[in-house]
Amino acid sequence: MSLVANIDHLAIAAGIEAVVVESGSRVYRGDDGWHPVLDGALDLFKRTDEKSIRLVVGNHTVVVQKEGEETVAVVLPTGHAIAKSLRRMIRRMA
Repeated sequence: MSLVANIDHLAIAAGIEAVVVESGSRVYRGDDGWHPVLDGALDLFKRTDEKSIRLVVGNHTVVVQKEGEETVAVVLPTGHAIAKSLRRMIRRMA
């Protein structure tokens, strides 16, 4: 399975406002206003040696995670209940 194939499933999860999956090209879902922020988060992530990072932007959190050859960035309200299981959900979808 792949994150690109599961992007719609991830995008409709409760609390998720926007998603991007990078697998060669970038595939977006959700609120278009978040696309520049997601692009910046992916660009910052490439500068690290981490498997995942979290960025706080106002009242929202951006989670960026690499699974195999794909990288996903997700926007959700800070403190939302889905945050506890998001990393595992992404891992399973990959």
